[in-house]
Amino acid sequence: MKHIRTEVSGSRKKRVYDKPATPFERLKACVNSDAEQIARLEKHQAKLRPLELKRRLQKISTTPAQKNAAGGDGKKTRGKSATQKQGSFGGRFLSGVSR
Repeated sequence: MKHIRTEVSGSRKKRVYDKPATPFERLKACVNSDAEQIARLEKHQAKLRPLELKRRLQKISTTPAQKNAAGGDGKKTRGKSATQKQGSFGGRFLSGVSR
């Protein structure tokens, strides 16, 4: 989104933005762009499958250590851990008893 202008009414300022556009859309809208190159890029973009690319990148970039740290053993845990039950103050303020 590109900032176009700022409208002032009284003490308030309102920023007016252009509609959101991808870099490729901005390139196509540019007067100086090469039509042949745009056609090649459009053809290439039609072949892309974003979800497949995302899955492939995640598969490549995820190491076994990252899987273990994220609980990659496939088991879901139930309930809260001891620190989650107590809260950030060790539970002393929640129980009503000061230590």
